[in-house]
Amino acid sequence: MKNKRKLYVLLGLLISSITLHYITLDSSKVEVFYGSHFYDQFSSLLRRATSIFSFSIGDIFYTIAFCWLGWKLFRWVRGLFSKNVSSKFIIQGLLSFLIFVAAIYLIFNLMWGINYNRNSVEWKMGLSIERYSSLDLKKIDSILLDSMNSSKEQIVKDVQVGLNQPQLFATAIEAFSTSAKNYPFLQYKNPDIKSSMYGWLGNYAGFTGYYNPFTGEAQVNTTIPAFLQPYIVCHEVAHQIGFSKESEANFIAFIVSKNSKNELLKYSAYLQLYVYANSSLYAYDSSAAKRSREKISAAVKKDIDEWRKFNKSHVNKFEPMTAWVYDLFLKNNQQPQGLLSYEGVVGLLINYYKKNGSL
Repeated sequence: MKNKRKLYVLLGLLISSITLHYITLDSSKVEVFYGSHFYDQFSSLLRRATSIFSFSIGDIFYTIAFCWLGWKLFRWVRGLFSKNVSSKFIIQGLLSFLIFVAAIYLIFNLMWGINYNRNSVEWKMGLSIERYSSLDLKKIDSILLDSMNSSKEQIVKDVQVGLNQPQLFATAIEAFSTSAKNYPFLQYKNPDIKSSMYGWLGNYAGFTGYYNPFTGEAQVNTTIPAFLQPYIVCHEVAHQIGFSKESEANFIAFIVSKNSKNELLKYSAYLQLYVYANSSLYAYDSSAAKRSREKISAAVKKDIDEWRKFNKSHVNKFEPMTAWVYDLFLKNNQQPQGLLSYEGVVGLLINYYKKNGSL
């Protein structure tokens, strides 16, 4: 009887998930009824609640959930080796697990995941969607290279030092406020940015930040090199306000950063976007990409060397597995390119440049 009830619950969750999937296929309706109304208000209220705490509620939530799941799994596996184990026990454990997965899937989508089906950032900004050529890539690569070198030169000239944590978060919040004057959909209400409690783990797992859809917090790995952090913060805030796709979050982070008055934020964006653009150019014309890298200033090269050494010092045999899992997650959430979706921002930059004539 207990297993029968669990089966009914599982079927109910599956039917709800399938129904939700089909009613959110229309991006225009999702934009109006979910994005602009429900999510905008719900996420703002969620951030207001969690911002009361100076520490990460989401990380504590994940820790408790992980320990609880570990304990449940341990008890179930131990039961499998019991002499009196029955088929009912095995089925009950499997049903409980499937119910948990189905419930998390449904909650995740209601609280944030439906954003994957919203209108694109091209639609919001009136950009055309065109295929780009190697010439387009060379142009964008060159512009980003010059901007990156100039920005770093200005930082060195002004003897600017890295931002501490409060300054880092305040700079990103101010940058979004500035950009929202021209792009109202970038309004960031009730800011809630937290330093991840598991930054050390992120260094080995390969993540620099993440958005917690269950608590509404933007989590930032503040143990990575300081010059990378400003852009990462803006990327995670972009997720907070509903830009779920990685290429779009990267693009929004760039738009917000370049309009900022803070040179450290600008440089962080130019550096990250140059890396993406140069990587894309390399796939089209490796010689041109190499010639571009030769023009990187000595000061920027020093940062890139630091970045490379940092990554090298945190290489581990489990990273390919975590990368594979995350790649699979992206592919199942409207991002067929998987991890390469991050570089999809290059196409957005090219179309933005074609429309505005500058970056």
